[in-house]
Amino acid sequence: MNSFEKCREIEAESASSVLKYLQNTYDFVVSTDEFKHAKTYQQYYGDYLCVKKHSAVYIEVKTEVKNKYGNFYLETWSNKPQNRGWFKKCLADYILYHFLEDNVIYIFDLQKAQEYIESNPDKYAEKPQSKYNQMNKSYGICASISDIMHVAGCLTVKLEK
Repeated sequence: MNSFEKCREIEAESASSVLKYLQNTYDFVVSTDEFKHAKTYQQYYGDYLCVKKHSAVYIEVKTEVKNKYGNFYLETWSNKPQNRGWFKKCLADYILYHFLEDNVIYIFDLQKAQEYIESNPDKYAEKPQSKYNQMNKSYGICASISDIMHVAGCLTVKLEK
């Protein structure tokens, strides 16, 4: 199994729990996979369009198996230097970050997190992704969850099993 397939497997394990949470939180939830230009919407606006009381938000979902170091991995390059990573190009309103082992999600304002990281360039070093063996040159930042919670209005939710 290659790294892309492994990541898809991890995302699939998370999908039903995340969708259930979103459906219980919002009045209307639709996957951007259902849109006419799904790949473009998903790439730039995230995985879900959610509506509550006539207010719409886009939510990008990120999933990891465990929260070993107390950080979020924020991908800055998907294939350096040709393709920026989701953290740099995503226009979603919120990131929903799910850690499977603890079944905990963190939801934070993406724009506030982007502004914080950009205004503190010396605090977080960009590093090559080393978790999976892959052909592309993926880079990212390991940002402290507590820092992001402080600056980006992070909400923490323990999901039901």
